[in-house]
Amino acid sequence: MRSNIRPVGALAAVFLTAAASLGVTAPTARAEAAAPTACFKATTWLNVRTRPANAAPIVERLQPGQKVQASLKVTTGFRMLWNNANRWAGAAYLVKC
Repeated sequence: MRSNIRPVGALAAVFLTAAASLGVTAPTARAEAAAPTACFKATTWLNVRTRPANAAPIVERLQPGQKVQASLKVTTGFRMLWNNANRWAGAAYLVKC
């Protein structure tokens, strides 16, 4: 007698295909995006990068005194800006407003 039970991998593939067709996406590694934030201002010209690393691409610059909303958590010396996991600035150059 044949079983109607499909392997788990096959069911997962069917589920993911159906979810994608409905526009549902899997959660991404952006848990930090929900971190508490506060107002900070730049103490000098400050590069904003795509990742919390000095080698990460620069996407914009903050002017001295420019205010931004940034994470209270510091990750490898950087604060995440605007609850956006793709915008990071050096924590040493940001002071609370």
